[in-house]
Amino acid sequence: MAEGSDPADERSKSYRGGWPYYRHKDELTGGSRQGTATEGERFGRFKLVDQFGEKVDLFDFYNEDGKMILVDQSAAWCGPCNSTAAYMDGRENGYDFLAPLRDAVERGELYWLTVLIQDVQGNPAGEETVRDWYDLYKTREIPVLADSDYDLAMYMPAPGVPAFALLNPDLTVAAFDARNGFEGLDAAIAEYTR
Repeated sequence: MAEGSDPADERSKSYRGGWPYYRHKDELTGGSRQGTATEGERFGRFKLVDQFGEKVDLFDFYNEDGKMILVDQSAAWCGPCNSTAAYMDGRENGYDFLAPLRDAVERGELYWLTVLIQDVQGNPAGEETVRDWYDLYKTREIPVLADSDYDLAMYMPAPGVPAFALLNPDLTVAAFDARNGFEGLDAAIAEYTR
């Protein structure tokens, strides 16, 4: 990551993937990774490797532009996870309940982060896993991150994958889908798209 990008120049990015960079992230309070994530509190600060081999700080997604952040915890072996990624990549596959979120990502109004916890064999996800996922689903606006040590997986209050956390622009947790399905996400979509 190149520190010192020019915020006035859209082509000047700190991350190769073009992800945002918040230069005051070290001044943010909260964000403990101890225990389990809780609604209303700032999400934990995680640094995970993306599909370009760069370590991405989730606190860089803090913004004053009103963009919500959706953290999608997935696994490469998971059918619904793959179907979600395929739909976000523009393929029509019956997951059209995600249309408001896909549209918001495409318009630059929502950050979507896919965090892979396991590869196709069920081993911890690594750099190769996120590169392979990105080769399948080249949604350029979506960082694909490897949770190699299961740090984020242990932090999310979810029994499996897919699981989702919708974060406010200040990184506080707005909603979880902790039921290993899409029921909680439906409510988050409705709230976001009002």
